[in-house]
Amino acid sequence: PRQRSSMLIPRLVDCVRRETPIILRGELGIRLNPIHVSDAVTAFERAMDLENPETINLAGNEVFTLREITGIIGDHFGIEPVFTIEDSANAPGLVADTALMNRLLGETKIPFSEGIVGVYEG
Repeated sequence: PRQRSSMLIPRLVDCVRRETPIILRGELGIRLNPIHVSDAVTAFERAMDLENPETINLAGNEVFTLREITGIIGDHFGIEPVFTIEDSANAPGLVADTALMNRLLGETKIPFSEGIVGVYEG
């Protein structure tokens, strides 16, 4: 919620709503595991209580392709996303390993499909 319009998820919402083509690398696009801001804040608060410094990835526990994310957005609005496939090769992934986060800070609570609702209203 209240993210700048230039951020990834709000841009995807805007593209789907306007039926602007979304550029995918490969058929599915990049893979990522987004985290809701409230889960990130909770993790950050818990990290402040750690006794030793750690490098910890903050990310959601659900992994999606760009095609899947835009499909969730499209389902919300009843709009089929429009895609342009730039390259037939598989897209690189930006999937963070969350094992250490889950162990030290706890697992995320807000599923992507629920957390994105605030972006629709923005």
